Amino acid sequence: MTIGYSGAEKIDDLLDPAQGLVSRHVFSDPAIYEMELQRIFARCWQFLGHESQVPRPGDFVSAYLGEDPVMLVRQDDGSLAAFLNVCRHRGMRICKLDAGNAAGFSCSYHGWAYDRRGKIVDVPFGEMYENAPLDDSWAAVPVAQVASYKGLIFGTFDPDAPSLVEYLGDMAYYLDVLVDRREGGTELVGGANKWIIDSNWKYGAENFVQDGHHAFSSHVSALMAVQPDDAEMMDFPEGFTVRPGGGHGLVAFNGPALELTTRDEVLLKYHQDVVRPESARRLGAERDAIHNVGAFTVFPNFSFLTGFQTIRVWVPRGPHAMEVRSWTIVDKAAPQEVKDAQLRLVRTTFSPSGLLEQDDGENWSMCQDTLRGYVSRQLSSNVRMGLGAPLDADAKGPGRVMQGWNEEPGRGFFERYRQLMSEPTSRVWLDK
Repeated sequence: MTIGYSGAEKIDDLLDPAQGLVSRHVFSDPAIYEMELQRIFARCWQFLGHESQVPRPGDFVSAYLGEDPVMLVRQDDGSLAAFLNVCRHRGMRICKLDAGNAAGFSCSYHGWAYDRRGKIVDVPFGEMYENAPLDDSWAAVPVAQVASYKGLIFGTFDPDAPSLVEYLGDMAYYLDVLVDRREGGTELVGGANKWIIDSNWKYGAENFVQDGHHAFSSHVSALMAVQPDDAEMMDFPEGFTVRPGGGHGLVAFNGPALELTTRDEVLLKYHQDVVRPESARRLGAERDAIHNVGAFTVFPNFSFLTGFQTIRVWVPRGPHAMEVRSWTIVDKAAPQEVKDAQLRLVRTTFSPSGLLEQDDGENWSMCQDTLRGYVSRQLSSNVRMGLGAPLDADAKGPGRVMQGWNEEPGRGFFERYRQLMSEPTSRVWLDK
């Protein structure tokens, strides 16, 4: 039994992903959380926004890389840039809005002004800096790399990080089921939902990377509420997981599952008659099962659900809290009534007031609450489901595919987590 974590122990001592054992200290210890901000969130690619949020020059959205506030801005030449939303004078936010269009930004504290690239363009009483000039080194701190993958925009502070496409690796093959299933791509509708859960960020990320089997116990009551009064006991389909590497992962149902959560005929007909046939033509039939409802996590904290069409970021807010930021993503080519139906589905299932979201939030916050106990904190989480089980030799897609409910992608998530937390230098990118 490990007795506490002081930082003196190696992180390796707290995680044994190969055996599916994860010390609960990684969900609660302040020293470990500080290491995460440096070794994971200051260098991994993270979601900043969607192309549809910033179509015109000057369009901007606020986001976070870890706990660092950043702004994503469409430039005059059509390119994308991002920088810390932190004034270099006293640290006030340069912009207090979530989104909009602006020629530049001005700190409301002392009035330092920045252009769309984050360069200082005006400072009140500028003549008083004659002996301490405000050169370009006092510009807003840029996000080192910004890139878009089929509409999804990511950024990283690490100039040595691999390109976004390299970072996604084989996960891109599966991510296409969300963003490339129809001609014309995707867009966000309905704005962002934001809420706080008293839970470590990894509970959300780990749930979406692998955990389909919690639906059988956690969501039964909510799903029964959706079904007709005379419906028979629900029969859940089997599932499978994929561990594509890089800490990414997914879990999906082998049979129809969306029908368990909605009776909306417009949405179900569109999903069955339009989405799946076109997706099969574009991407191949071997990925069709993921449309049954699949949950994904792109390491470390970007997750989404196919079928429901919600994407979200688990923003870390200290070792005991996270902010969830979620959006509804739809096909650009979909009729408006389908987009409206998709938004209604997300709002009634996976939103702050959603039936299924309420179940998950209660689970994660109560897991976090038990970490306040000293003895409870010394235990290891069990991520051993399916340990040693054979892989699916007939699977067509890349990565480690395993049939049946299992926690193989979770072991991959924590293996990548351990690698990043153990390596303080950019050499970590040599071992994906």
